[in-house]
Amino acid sequence: MKRLVCTLTFLLLAVPTGVLHAQGIGWTLTPKVGFFTPLTSLSQTDSTESKLATALALGLAIEIDFRATPLAVRANADIATNSEVESADGSVLAADQLNLVGDLLVRPFSRNYIVQPYLLAGAGLKRYSISDDEFDISTSEQMFTAHIGAGVIFDFGNVKLSAELSDYISSWEVSATESKGQHDIFGMVGLRIP
Repeated sequence: MKRLVCTLTFLLLAVPTGVLHAQGIGWTLTPKVGFFTPLTSLSQTDSTESKLATALALGLAIEIDFRATPLAVRANADIATNSEVESADGSVLAADQLNLVGDLLVRPFSRNYIVQPYLLAGAGLKRYSISDDEFDISTSEQMFTAHIGAGVIFDFGNVKLSAELSDYISSWEVSATESKGQHDIFGMVGLRIP
C-alpha cells in the first residue's frame, strides 16, 4: 500500500501545476484522520456475535478536479487500525481493515462558496487482516467493495478542510454456503493540499 500511495503522490506532484490549471484541471492531496465503526457484524449465532470494534482511521486521497464541471475523480485509501474482533470462543483478536477505491465526486454548487457539499460513489478493494499474537495466527480476506458517501469542503482561502462520512459496502462469507452484506462506516476530516 505504501508503494501505491508513494507512486500516486509522485505522479501527481510531477505534473507541472501550471499546465493543469491552464487546462482547467486542479489536483488536491488530502491526508485524513477519523474513526471507523461497523454497522453489521461479521458473523452471528444464537449466543455470539463477531463484530469489529470502533477504531482510529487514517486515510489519504489524491483528487483530480475538472473545474469547468461539477465533477472530480480521486484515488482513496482508508485504513482502520488497532480494531478488535471477538471470536466465537470468546478470545479477542487484533483486526485491521484497508480500503483502496476510486471515487467519482459530484459538487452540485459553485466552488466560489466557503462551504461546498459533495456526494461520492466508487468501488475498489477491501482487505481485512485478523491476527492473534498469542497463538501466532494471521489471516486476511480481500473482497470487492462499493463506496458511497457525502462530505463538505470548507474553503477558507489558504486553508481548506474536508469532513466526510462514507460507507464501504461488501459481501462477507459467513460460511461456505452463506454470505451477508457488510457495512463499514468511516468518518474522516482532512486537510486539503494545495
